[in-house]
Amino acid sequence: MIRRSLLLAAVAGLPVQLAAQQVKHARLVARVDSIAHQALEEAKIPGLSIAVARGKETLLARGYGYARLGDSVQATPETVYPIASVTKQFTAAAIMRLAEQGRLKLKDEISRYLPDYPVQGRKVTIQQLLSHTSGIPDNAGADSSGTHRSALDFTPAEFLAVSGERPFDFAPGEKFAYSNSGYYVLGLLIEKIAGQSYGEFVEQVLLAPAGMTSSRYCHADDSGRARGYDVVDGVVAAARPFREGELFAAAGLCSTVLDLIKWQRALKDWKAVRGLSWKQMIEPVELKDGSRASYGFGIALGRLGKHRSIGHGGSVRGFSSQLSFYPDDNVTIVVLANSERALTRRIADRIAAIVLGVIEPKVKDLPLPAAAQERYAGVYDLAGDRLEIYLTGDKLMMRMGPADGIRLLYQGSNEFVTEPDPTTKIFFRMGQGRAKGLIFTAGELTLDAKSVSDEHHSPF
Repeated sequence: MIRRSLLLAAVAGLPVQLAAQQVKHARLVARVDSIAHQALEEAKIPGLSIAVARGKETLLARGYGYARLGDSVQATPETVYPIASVTKQFTAAAIMRLAEQGRLKLKDEISRYLPDYPVQGRKVTIQQLLSHTSGIPDNAGADSSGTHRSALDFTPAEFLAVSGERPFDFAPGEKFAYSNSGYYVLGLLIEKIAGQSYGEFVEQVLLAPAGMTSSRYCHADDSGRARGYDVVDGVVAAARPFREGELFAAAGLCSTVLDLIKWQRALKDWKAVRGLSWKQMIEPVELKDGSRASYGFGIALGRLGKHRSIGHGGSVRGFSSQLSFYPDDNVTIVVLANSERALTRRIADRIAAIVLGVIEPKVKDLPLPAAAQERYAGVYDLAGDRLEIYLTGDKLMMRMGPADGIRLLYQGSNEFVTEPDPTTKIFFRMGQGRAKGLIFTAGELTLDAKSVSDEHHSPF
């Protein structure tokens, strides 16, 4: 009788529990909707897609805005986007699969498989390519004006033709410096060892087993995916399309938010790679001086509050992406957008804070006289990219390449955050009253940059 009474009581309580879960889900949807619509409006993003999962349950999968403006195709959870540097996870996993098959060793030198690649007398290992510690510069070659370009601007054949034009940034294993070129070399290694194209190998060995039926290597003539956009003179315009073969193994895959949820589950469950391989991929790389970088193999490592995070993000012409996984909470968040201006990592962080119950710290905007701000201004070498810090009136600004300037907010003690994304931080290292370098932190990624110019004012 007692057992029957307890069973009846439990069953009677089910409607209340279900109602509470429905209310909680509705609140999550409403808050994510608010974040997404705010992002669309503020950054003039045509469209984005978001998925949130906990364990085997997908809590939310929605699209916002338009995948293609010309024919008014709305963004959905099934919309296919180029996933930019999230591709690096797949490239790293493909290398691990080849290692599991005994077809390579991580400590092998790349010259063993690519004898014609110009290593400039250096001993570069596959493991160093995976962890961005090879010293191979991100900027692979120059255009007609002499301006160095990222490897992403080249097809594999073009990349090989210009490789070796620039000296190594440092001795292999000495430092961490993000390098798309290194992942191009990994793609060439995969093709040489597997005996098939990079896209074919990844689709066969990783995408199909994970059930990622909407994912593939991106092709220039793929009219079914989202269209990329930029903002020119304040107006949203179609971004210049990619040529066939550009992006390659550094950023060349296309996927959906739902497929990337499947991918993260396959990694966690040791179905994409074996357990030992997965553990190696999420282990922070150790440098020659004994310090560790916040990066594994194709995976950035970090925290949101007290919650450990692993994942990757990226942006290419017309698109941006973020895949974040919180292993201790078994929570995955994916954000894909058809604008390079979309702060997908910031969107993912804000959603994660809601799901995980993290209270975001208040952002300061401390007053600082222009004369005091001027000591931070200059040009810095940030992993091969030119980072400019300059003054506009009484505001300290930051920019990289042709992007619009971003205001920096003073937090005290030589530390600033960016106005649109306060999780992106800059701490200036001072010497003799001026900044001699800086530490740049963006989510999981931390980079050290040194001053390379005495240019202390806006170049515009």
